[in-house]
Amino acid sequence: MQEKDSRKEKFLGIYIHVPFCAHKCAFCGFFKQPPRRQDLDVYVETLIKEIKSQYIDRKVDTIYFGGGTPSILSCEHIRRIGENLPTNSSLSEWSVECSPTSVTSETMGAFRDIGVTRVTIGVQSFDKNTLKTIGRRQTLKQVLAAYDTIRSCGFKNIGIDLIFSVPGQSLKSWEADLKMAMSLSPEHISTYNLTFEGNSELDKQRRSGKIFPLHGDIEAEFFIKTGEILAQDGYNRYEVSNFSKPGFESLHNIHTWEMQEWIGYGPSASSQINGERFTNVHSLELWREGILNGKYKRCDFQKLSEETLIQDSLIFGLRMTRGVNFQKLRDIFKGFDKARYDTFFNFLVDNKLAVRNGNNFHLTPNGLLVADAISVEILTL
Repeated sequence: MQEKDSRKEKFLGIYIHVPFCAHKCAFCGFFKQPPRRQDLDVYVETLIKEIKSQYIDRKVDTIYFGGGTPSILSCEHIRRIGENLPTNSSLSEWSVECSPTSVTSETMGAFRDIGVTRVTIGVQSFDKNTLKTIGRRQTLKQVLAAYDTIRSCGFKNIGIDLIFSVPGQSLKSWEADLKMAMSLSPEHISTYNLTFEGNSELDKQRRSGKIFPLHGDIEAEFFIKTGEILAQDGYNRYEVSNFSKPGFESLHNIHTWEMQEWIGYGPSASSQINGERFTNVHSLELWREGILNGKYKRCDFQKLSEETLIQDSLIFGLRMTRGVNFQKLRDIFKGFDKARYDTFFNFLVDNKLAVRNGNNFHLTPNGLLVADAISVEILTL
């Protein structure tokens, strides 16, 4: 699958948030609610109205169904959403997130029929103790059955999401998680360092002293071991948390990290379009009210200055192993001044945290390990 120069051709990404989960995991801080039938019906009807109400002036390159649990939708819901999305021959990737407990051959067949090309399974862990800590209820049997179902429905691009640095998790159990994931031969593996989201159950337990985050040095061991193990089986790290077989990188995510534009549909979905960044309200009822009245209810509105986009392009670009290209940044942003960052970038190179080759600048493995700290520094420059 060839990556397109979406900024040059002015392609647009679409993100659809499906805010329903049968059970909320302890680590999750996203907006979601139980999947009552009447709420699902209201959601789909309102989503279609939202899609139809916003004129799209360019071709759509990628679509991403996130959640929540998109696989909790019925086949009829999936079909109706698919019929109303502005798809065309320019579409290069269509992803959907699934929970192992909600995968059926009927649902996956419906996703395939509307054009979905890529499926990500939120496994998080294969270890019983880790699953209990993070509040996941699936069994190994359900995960394996879900994977087989997705594969049997013809999908040739499957991803598995895993979480590490969970309180009580050992390096040995994490290595077992990685090896189990590799044994299934997915095209993509995401490995996320656990974060304690402010409104999550795990964060409540952390604040009350019931659990304790792993020490930073131990987290570093997890991070390093992850890269070593996955590389042995041909998975290339192309972003801090993401690995893939060659040609199976997530195009939607890459476009997002490159500060290209996308539009979000559904409650709590974010958009970045026409020099603005905003998020739909975190409420099914208020979101629906705004759509029906033609007065969108949004929050976190931000007018994007060129300076903000430059900083974000550097921050997210350096999270990718290929890094950033200074000449491309100059072509995109007339106000990009590399000299402003030279002292800090030279410091990174001198300390073997980054490598510069002409206009190309990327972090080393040690640099990727402290990418978050580097991002904070860039914001101060």
